[in-house]
Amino acid sequence: TKRQIEIFDFYNMSVISNHVRILGAISIVFEDFIAEVKNKMKCEKLVVLPSSIHEVIVEPYNGNVDISVYTEMVQSVNNECVPDTEILLDKAFII
Repeated sequence: TKRQIEIFDFYNMSVISNHVRILGAISIVFEDFIAEVKNKMKCEKLVVLPSSIHEVIVEPYNGNVDISVYTEMVQSVNNECVPDTEILLDKAFII
């Protein structure tokens, strides 16, 4: 499976999906791929914001922000922007 990473300069966040951006959130389960992302982002831990079944957003996690803040962001976006059939999770998590 071909995977794609997009790096945004804004807040050092990355969108992880597949090359067609359909059902691409599964990419987060590939350990070698996540190790590559961590290496590229120069971090040991990532906070994962599941944005939909199609993609997840990750950013380096340094422990300065409580995970509940990220979870609130995920829940807000899910409630306002994501169709019910495309919601992946309602909580952020750290890997």
